[in-house]
Amino acid sequence: MNRRKFSFILLVLILLTPQVGAVSPDEAKKDVIKELVQDKSIENAELNYRIYVRSLEIIAIARSGLKEREVIEEYAKWLKSLQEADGSFPPIITFDVSGVPFCDAYYYAERPKGFESFPSCLYGFSLRKCPEYSYVITCSRVASTALVLYALLDAGEPKNSPVIKNGVQYLLRTMKNGTYWTYVYTISSSKSGYSTCEEAEKIWGFKETPSLVSTAYAIALLHRLGYDVSKPLEWLNSNFEPKNLMNEKYLEYLLENETSEWGYNFPFYQLGFPSVHFFHREPFESLVIPLVLIKEEELELNQNAISFVVSVLNKTKLSFSDYYGLHISVNLFWDSEEKYRIRMMFNGTNLTKIEKNGTFHYLLSEVWEFKAFEKNFTINGNINFTIPEEITWEPEIAVFLLKKLSNGSYMRVGCAEIEKCGEGCYNFKIRPHYDWWSDSLRPSVMALLWYYLSGETRDIGKFLEEYNLLGCESELTGGYEIRGCSEDYAMLLLLMDLQSGSFKISEKEFSQIKLAGFFVALVSISLIIGYLIRKRKVG
Repeated sequence: MNRRKFSFILLVLILLTPQVGAVSPDEAKKDVIKELVQDKSIENAELNYRIYVRSLEIIAIARSGLKEREVIEEYAKWLKSLQEADGSFPPIITFDVSGVPFCDAYYYAERPKGFESFPSCLYGFSLRKCPEYSYVITCSRVASTALVLYALLDAGEPKNSPVIKNGVQYLLRTMKNGTYWTYVYTISSSKSGYSTCEEAEKIWGFKETPSLVSTAYAIALLHRLGYDVSKPLEWLNSNFEPKNLMNEKYLEYLLENETSEWGYNFPFYQLGFPSVHFFHREPFESLVIPLVLIKEEELELNQNAISFVVSVLNKTKLSFSDYYGLHISVNLFWDSEEKYRIRMMFNGTNLTKIEKNGTFHYLLSEVWEFKAFEKNFTINGNINFTIPEEITWEPEIAVFLLKKLSNGSYMRVGCAEIEKCGEGCYNFKIRPHYDWWSDSLRPSVMALLWYYLSGETRDIGKFLEEYNLLGCESELTGGYEIRGCSEDYAMLLLLMDLQSGSFKISEKEFSQIKLAGFFVALVSISLIIGYLIRKRKVG
């Protein structure tokens, strides 16, 4: 056999080899799985959060097309150990109710209990001072049971195993009127402290409320197991409407036909929308995962509701060409009149240099509007002000960006790096470097999953080329030591699976592809060996 003939055989073999690039391992997925495996901080998180994240990890890794059986089996074994006698699993937080506190902003002077280390620009001013900082926690065993069982099936658990059968029986027993499932809730506050899901069940278990999130998870699982879910799906789609997806105040600010009330002062303190604050997530944020599972079960979802969420996310997505506001505030917490001087240099915007002098009484608050021309625009500045002798504490300095929304109101989207340079002297720098919803992964991935539900996938590909520019949520807002980055990376891997097509490949199909690849490789090796043997005999 001459070289030309041998080269032709190799070319034919290459062309015959199954093209499994969409489901084969790639470096990006490997890197993300490595991050998941190495992140040990999740072990310090509360049980409900660990259950949620470990379940997501199993689904994302199992659907990635990569051989990671050891990790999957370890997580699955832990989850199975949590099943209780009635077939259920410990509840997870569902965020069926808006996470925005009863009091819609919080004063700089008093941090919420447990969140003292949050960046100051996560907080804003309100027209009234809150008596206390409080928020609702919604929990559901149905949501956790359906999600865990779905993950265990992906891990290879047989459909007729006791853990699956007992869990399904729990779901069937707890369905209300043959149409929906419920959540229970509790209230946490800065005075009473954080209330757990277990406390919610014990104290408020009698006040079960219809749950979109729980129902969505149950639909995805039961349909996968062959059950008729037409009635629950009809209930879900009929209740899948804006008022059940986000806080009414958000709707006032984000809908085109509403007028802003407070000018630049968007009434919530979180950084961007979706929020990077774990306890202030909106219902639509936790609903996206079960909706993706329902979509992959090829069930019909309310596209009008999905389009509405996407339209809101389109408004709040950051873009370097947008109009912004730069907010600077100094709070002395002291009743006196002081002099101040602000100097700033803008690069990549329609503003170049600003200098301002004056006096302020108790509180200095200034906003400058500008238009960005470059993606990596920067703002460098300095604040100087006099401090009365009576003040022995550190003044509160806040410098942050506000994005201008289509209705004329603004939303906080980015904090400045601030460095003290002396008594009453502070240098600051803002350097945005992303086009997404925040500089952390989870909110942007979550938003892009809604894009996926709507069929808009163009931005997903772009994001997967740039995600390394973003950090994880807990690195931005605090709490890394008790949550780590596992949720961010699990959702990122899930997005990669959906975009690559590997999410739809079943274990059986993937095994067939691997077998076909092995067969072709075996034939290739045999031909090469045969050729070398014949060549040696001829020689």
